[in-house]
Amino acid sequence: MDCARVRKLMPLALRPGDVRDATREAVLLHAGVCPACRVELEAYRRSAEALDSVREVPEPPGGWDALWAGIAERLSAAPTAVSRPRQAPRAAGWSRRLLRTAATLLLAFTAGFAAYHLVLRPDRPASRVPAGGLKSPDGVYAGPVTPVASATLPPACRERVGLVELLPQPGMGWQVRQVQPGSPAFLSGLRPDDVLKAVDDDILPLSPEAVKAIVQRKLDQPEIRVRVLRGGSEKEVVIKLHAGSPAGAPAGLIPEKSTGRESEKSPDPAPGTKP
Repeated sequence: MDCARVRKLMPLALRPGDVRDATREAVLLHAGVCPACRVELEAYRRSAEALDSVREVPEPPGGWDALWAGIAERLSAAPTAVSRPRQAPRAAGWSRRLLRTAATLLLAFTAGFAAYHLVLRPDRPASRVPAGGLKSPDGVYAGPVTPVASATLPPACRERVGLVELLPQPGMGWQVRQVQPGSPAFLSGLRPDDVLKAVDDDILPLSPEAVKAIVQRKLDQPEIRVRVLRGGSEKEVVIKLHAGSPAGAPAGLIPEKSTGRESEKSPDPAPGTKP
């Protein structure tokens, strides 16, 4: 027996003879294991006890019709002129008892309703709030953010290319955090906030280690083709690498190689002689 059925049978289960004994036992058994139904059953029980405690109102002399006829006669005989209002007669005992009973029932119902909705009612499922997205360079959100660590590129990449760190942009690529001025990446046109989508034909995954491995493999090439998202559109940027060209020096300027011969030094002149 479910809760909805039990709630319908609760008022009848508290009155002997209204339902079968098996039904009453099923209601009481369910209320013993269900906290919400148990509270509601107790509220019904208190209400029934309050009603049973109210004595039957005796019929006034002459019957109810005679009572209302007398009231109507008094109202019709009242003067039409405005007179000083008289203090209302004290309510009869049966009226006070009726008011007390009504107040008791209202209080019991309110307490049971509040206990059910505030304490024992099953919690509703929490609202699903989408996580905020990271903004792309054109100000468009890129969807829910997946907590992924940034990729700090190895020293060889910083020296050969000029890229230091990439920040993940789920659903878009990897955002450039820093470009060293004068490096091949800088001279090719890469700037901070550009989003790298692919290196050559390799789509950049979300794994920082995989991104580092892809970039590391490209360092021996003469150039790297990078697909960049900037301002809502994609473009291809070619980073020309030069052997021995450190980041911070203009691309194409290669330091002179050492000849391996040390410069010969003239012996120090003897004291008192000209060199």
